[in-house]
Amino acid sequence: MTSIDDDKITDDKITDKKLSEATTDELLIVVAKKVSRSLRLTENNPTMQKLTKLCELADELGISITFHQGGVCVVDNDRDDSLPDLYLEDIEPGHHVNNFPPCTEYKLIYDNPEYLVQQSREYYERRAREAAAAADAEKAAKAKAKAEVARRAAELEVSERHVLATLKAKYPDA
Repeated sequence: MTSIDDDKITDDKITDKKLSEATTDELLIVVAKKVSRSLRLTENNPTMQKLTKLCELADELGISITFHQGGVCVVDNDRDDSLPDLYLEDIEPGHHVNNFPPCTEYKLIYDNPEYLVQQSREYYERRAREAAAAADAEKAAKAKAKAEVARRAAELEVSERHVLATLKAKYPDA
C-alpha cells in the first residue's frame, strides 16, 4: 500500500509494514480477478461475418438507416440532397419500427414539400405577428411612461402654484 504522495516509506511509518504489504497483495489479486463487462466477437465469428456482409451491402447500395427517438431515418446516397428526408414507419398508426429488418408491415414516407412550404409560411407569419405585437406593446409602454411623466409634471406644477399662492397670500407685498 502506498500513501497519497506515493511514498511507501512514509506509509510504513504511519502503518504496520506487514499490513501494508498484505494490503498491496490483496489489491493485486482483486485487479487480477477483474472481469470485463463485455467481450468482442472475432472477425471469424459467423454472426460477425453476417453483420459485416450486411454493412458492406448497405455501403454498396448507398443506404444508411438511423434509429432515433423520432423514428427511423433512411438515407439514400444516390437521392437528391434537396429532397426531404425519408422515414420508415409502421403501417399501423401508433406503432413504431424498432427493428431491422422490420418485423411488421412498413411504409417509406417523406414530408410533403407543399406541407413544408405551408408550415414555413405559417411560421414566418406567426413570427411577424409576434414581432408586431412586441413592437406594439413596447410602443404602448413608452406612451404610458410618457403619460406618467406628463401627469407627474402636471401634479408638480399644481403643487408649486398652490405653494406660490399660499406664499403670496402670506406675503402680499412681496
